[in-house]
This record gives sequence, structure tokens and C-alpha cells, in this order.
Amino acid sequence: MGSPFWLALLVFFSGFLGAFATNGDSFCDNTGICVTATVNGSNILYALKAPMPASKLGWIAVGFGDQMPNSPMIITWPNSNGHITISQREATAHVMPQVQSDPLRIASLVPDQVSLSGDTTTIVVSVPNDSKTKVNQIYALSTTRPSSDDPAATLVQHLTSGTFTLDLAKTLPSSNGTTGSSGTNHPAVFTSPPFTMMEKKIIAHAVLCSLGFLIFLPIGALLARFRVVNPYWFKLHFMVQLGLAGPVIIAGWALAVNVVGENGGPHFSDSHQKAGLALFILYIIQVLVGLFIHYVKPSAPRARPPQNYFHVVIGLSIVALAFYNAHKGYSYEWPAFTGRTTPKGVNIVWIIWVVIMPLTYFAGLSMVKRQYANEKQAREAHYAEPKAAPA
Repeated sequence: MGSPFWLALLVFFSGFLGAFATNGDSFCDNTGICVTATVNGSNILYALKAPMPASKLGWIAVGFGDQMPNSPMIITWPNSNGHITISQREATAHVMPQVQSDPLRIASLVPDQVSLSGDTTTIVVSVPNDSKTKVNQIYALSTTRPSSDDPAATLVQHLTSGTFTLDLAKTLPSSNGTTGSSGTNHPAVFTSPPFTMMEKKIIAHAVLCSLGFLIFLPIGALLARFRVVNPYWFKLHFMVQLGLAGPVIIAGWALAVNVVGENGGPHFSDSHQKAGLALFILYIIQVLVGLFIHYVKPSAPRARPPQNYFHVVIGLSIVALAFYNAHKGYSYEWPAFTGRTTPKGVNIVWIIWVVIMPLTYFAGLSMVKRQYANEKQAREAHYAEPKAAPA
């Protein structure tokens, strides 16, 4: 009689305690970043813990997959106005992920479990339970906060990232890890990740195109502008504009096309890429016009041919557009494509160069009167030459 009683009591208490058991799993890396998933009926709660106070956290993310490309991500960050942003994104390659307009599983904030005080930061989000128990996940963290609370704000590249697998059929310990562990917290030390091959190609593209469009072409234009003091100006102009600028411009432009193609992105889809295409076409036209001017001369020129003025206008337009596009490249395209920030020194160099080059060219305009006088004298001398008598 006693045995059935104790057996029933044991079953009762097992069921009673089982009602309080929580299924889920957690992961922590060696920097102190932790992701804890807790099954909560029809939802799963993801607690994202960063080993730093909220004031130093940029953003933290968890994704569903075993690699960055084509893995839905939940990216979240606290803002100075107290709002916590939830941004659901996906990337087709190792580039800044874009916002998903209609994510398969919509994430929502669990505000009563968020902790933004202390030495660690924990943000908890809820997503619908898809009934999977073995889940491949990715995570990432950046210490640079987006400039606004807009879910589509530009993200600075993560300083650390990785992959892990959770078993949501497991039973979590009584502490789900959302409030952090006790003891002394040591600040995590993060370093920027090494450049990927794609990023190295983008840097090479920037260097080559800057050399071609912002160094060689302007120098060639200045050689033509100061022609009155340099009898060898044309040979140098030809060598710089075609022999030096040409190969690096072609190589830099080809690298850009290659990077976009390798990452499956659309070609010439934004203002920087469209301006780059325009620059490349204008450069080819400029070279052809220059060759035409040199090799196809009027038999009896009374004044400067109109193609000469056209050549000057195209040349100045190329340099002006190149300065604009370089700024667009390092201020927008590089952060948007890689998630990295641009060193401030790049902008300083750009400002200095964009001031020096026009001032130098305008200084050369003081020689235009002398240049035209020399050209007029050469034309008059040409007409004064006696014509050979027919045989």
C-alpha cells in the first residue's frame, strides 16, 4: 500500500518540477560575448550579452545559418535617446547586410529582460519558434554605434564574429544567463579583423584610380597649362596622360567590376559606380580627342580649332568628377560595402588636394594671353612662308 503512494507522490513532484524546467541552450566565446536561447512556448527568446557597458557597445547581432552570406540576422543596438533598435537584415556576400522588408520570422524586443546598466549589456529579443532543435547560428559585435536609431542605418564592420550550434532540446540551468554572471568583469579587448581579399581589391582599386584620376591626369593638365615655360610639354603631357594614367585607370576600373561581380551584386547600381563608369568613358573620349587634335590638323588654321577647347572642357570635367567620386567612394561606398570606417587622414588629404590642384591650374591661366600670342605668331609665320612653285 505504501509503495503506490510514494510512486504517485514521486510522479506528482516530477511533473511539478518539470513544469518549471526550461528548454534552451547558450554559447559564450572567449571575449565574453554570450547568446542564450530560451524556448518559451511558441516563441524563442534570444538574450544577447555584450561584455561591455551600453555606452561602449556599438551593435550586437545573432544570425540563423552557418555563414554570413544568406543568413537572416537580428542586429540590435541601444541609442542615446533610450530606444533600442531591432534591425533584421541579410547579406548576399561578406558585405554590409541590407534590411529585410519582409523577414520570415519577425523579431521583437523583450524590454523587461533588457539590461543596459553595469559592466555588461544584455538585449533580449523574441522570435517565433520554428520547432527546430539543432540550430546553426552566427554572431557578431561592433564597438561603433550606428549614427541613428534607424534600422537601415549604416553599420560599421564587426570587430569579432563567429559561428556556433545550439541544442534547444536541452534543459537550461536555473539561471538563463540573461543577467550576466557574478564576479569581476574584465573588459574585452577587440582588434579590427584583417582585410579580406575583397577588401584588399577595393583598396587596390581606390589607390589605382586615385593615382590615375587625381594624380596623373591633373599633372598632365598642368603640363599643358604651363606650356609656355616648357618646350617639351606635349611629350610629357602625352606620356603622363596615356602612358602613366591609362594603365592604372584601366586596372583600377577592372578591379571594381571584378569585386562587384564576385560578390553577386548589380553593376553600376549607385551614384559612385555610375560616376565611375562615366569617368572611364570620358577618359577614353578624351584620349581619342587628344590623338585627333595631334594627328589631324587643319591645313590652314586661322584660329584655334574648336576641338582644342572641347579637349580642355572634357579634361577639366574629368578631374572635377573624379574628385567628387573619390569622396563618394571613401565616405559612402567603402563603409557601405565593407562596414569599415575610413581613416580621417584620407579626408584630410582629399581636402588639401582639392584645394591645391584648382589653385595651381588657375595660376596657370595667367599665361593664357602669352600662350595665345605665341600661337598667333606661329600661324602668321606659317602663312608667311613662300609656297613651292609647281614642277
